[in-house]
Amino acid sequence: MNRMKKAPSWTLVPALVVVVSSGVTADEPGGFEQTKLESGVTVADIEPLKDGRLLMVLDHDGELRGAYSRDNGKTWEASFRILPKPDGNAGYFHPSLTRVDKGDLLLSYQYYVRETRPVYKISYYRRSKDEGEIWGDQLFMAADGLFNDKPIRLSTGRLIG
Repeated sequence: MNRMKKAPSWTLVPALVVVVSSGVTADEPGGFEQTKLESGVTVADIEPLKDGRLLMVLDHDGELRGAYSRDNGKTWEASFRILPKPDGNAGYFHPSLTRVDKGDLLLSYQYYVRETRPVYKISYYRRSKDEGEIWGDQLFMAADGLFNDKPIRLSTGRLIG
């Protein structure tokens, strides 16, 4: 007798958490405002800059792009390219910004090759010493990727992800 039942299958769909509904219910915290982003964006992260602007990094069809807001996220300037999409079935996805020692910014992201089995993904990072104007060399962070995890800086200065 076969007692095993087929488990339901699930499909995970990337969602942009920045955009939230303007309708508020009793279970939702107040203060959220909806903002519109360009189409093709799947994941974004935002970090306040020292001059008061916000820097948002986003993945857009396999390339990493950035955008600035000067009004606390109500509106965003046109996005600009940070990293172009690599050739073939590869792309850069799941960008995160983390403020680290000496005020530098880390941009972490995943290099992901589609249609491979097993899935090929590696997490990398780059450092900026000038608030995201220039990003340093790509450095290895983790094999098999830190899927959409933002590195966290502990009070000791140690980064975990």
